[in-house]
Amino acid sequence: MQLITWGYVSGIADIGNGTVFSFPEEATQGQVCAVVGKWIDDHPERWTDTPGLIVATALQSAFPLQKKRK
Repeated sequence: MQLITWGYVSGIADIGNGTVFSFPEEATQGQVCAVVGKWIDDHPERWTDTPGLIVATALQSAFPLQKKRK
């Protein structure tokens, strides 16, 4: 993952978790960053997107937002 740093990914992950995407409780930061790195490798056509959009799209794809149960 050369285009975006892990710190950047972690920041967006922290902000968006529960509002834009939902991580399983057992997900680690390393796993989240690996998901983004793989998505970047798999989607070279999106490399010109803004970094925030790339990270958010990758995380939404892997971890769709789950509605909270009451």
